[in-house]
Amino acid sequence: MTWNPIFPLGTSSVKANKAIGQANTSYIETTMGNSIIGTNAVTTRDHFWDVGANEDGRHRFVQSPAFTVGGNPDDPVIGTGMDVVYYSKLLSSTVSTAQQDVQAFFKNAEAPDQIMQLLGIRAMGVFTANTGVTPTQAEVVYSHNLALQAAGTPGIVRSGTGRFTITFDVALPSTNYLVLGSAIRDSADQDDVMIMSVAAAASLTNSKSTTTLKLRFKNPNGSYHDPLQAWFVCFGG
Repeated sequence: MTWNPIFPLGTSSVKANKAIGQANTSYIETTMGNSIIGTNAVTTRDHFWDVGANEDGRHRFVQSPAFTVGGNPDDPVIGTGMDVVYYSKLLSSTVSTAQQDVQAFFKNAEAPDQIMQLLGIRAMGVFTANTGVTPTQAEVVYSHNLALQAAGTPGIVRSGTGRFTITFDVALPSTNYLVLGSAIRDSADQDDVMIMSVAAAASLTNSKSTTTLKLRFKNPNGSYHDPLQAWFVCFGG
């Protein structure tokens, strides 16, 4: 399927021009996205075109390559009259020493330029753990990129009081991700607090690897304690 840049052809008949016009229409529909879901990486487009009144003219998602200038991961210039620009670029080795991948960014027109990295959530989970037993997948009440219990690799395993191992469904790109989280202490006293930390280890990968994350929950006095509910988020990396 090709696009016919000259249409109509003055030297062709109406019948011939009709075929050319139909070919151009089919080209537009296919390349713009005339289906709800595309069939593969080539035919899937981020537009809706001739699908339905609720879809036409809108985007289903955004696909874009990393923004580069001369092969360098520079930030783009904001267009005249524009307020912001969203873009993706390949991280440099200065920014990310172990893993250079494509990340999303936001830049506004304030002077000096205000640039924010839209730091992606690699994995996350909210789980209840006050039963004193190994949590089942049903106790994971909200999650992203956690292995499923039914898959044979449990997403969250309680190895002991206040000790939990998180298994990711898809491995993270490196061990240099950020871990944030907290928990609610299982206590009737609302002033009681709980401390969450990544498990200590002689080697980083023994507690914070690309496939697993080991979390520890303690009372302020240092004793291990199962939280009423806990949550964690893994960013970047």
